[in-house]
Amino acid sequence: MGKPQWATPERQATLVRLWRRYGGRCHQGHRSCSELGHYLHQTQRVELAARPEAGGRVVPVVVTTIEAIRPYILAQDDARETWKADDRDRRHHERIEASRTAPTGEVGVFGRTMTNYRPVSDPVTWDVDCESRPEYYLLNQGVDTGRPFAKLRVAGTNVWLFVDTSAAYRGRKARRNARRRGEENFNPTDEDICTAAVRDWWAR
Repeated sequence: MGKPQWATPERQATLVRLWRRYGGRCHQGHRSCSELGHYLHQTQRVELAARPEAGGRVVPVVVTTIEAIRPYILAQDDARETWKADDRDRRHHERIEASRTAPTGEVGVFGRTMTNYRPVSDPVTWDVDCESRPEYYLLNQGVDTGRPFAKLRVAGTNVWLFVDTSAAYRGRKARRNARRRGEENFNPTDEDICTAAVRDWWAR
């Protein structure tokens, strides 16, 4: 089972430090505390509700919740939610930057460096540009649950594709079995797999 995206080595080390500080303690700081009242935690949130004293109008209401929870669980949940929010902001900025830039180079070049790109308005120039630009833009590569993948953006669109590239790293036995099954390309490269995925998307 793969790790969640927020679980980087640095953040896992932070969780260990939080456990050393709060693990096994109550809210009063006692170790192995048997007093249930020392684990009670109060939270407040504002909700909208119809109140009779307000003539049935919907007004903000403060709701208080008391639950028994360990300090380490609270610290862990707060840190995890903060990390997830940071990752969402980072991915949002990456998508904005990727939408503003595009690579230049030959069609199908795998891993072309991103450079500044400006759309053209002239129809003839636009046709020439469409013929010379790559079929996809490679944005990222990684491994998820033990399987390599590539993150692509289809040229001329805002469509993002996550392509499984594990076939490019098959062993000798897997390649031999693929050849026996009659596969045309039994030993594909990363570029072959990504190009086929993009063309399959256009054919849908």
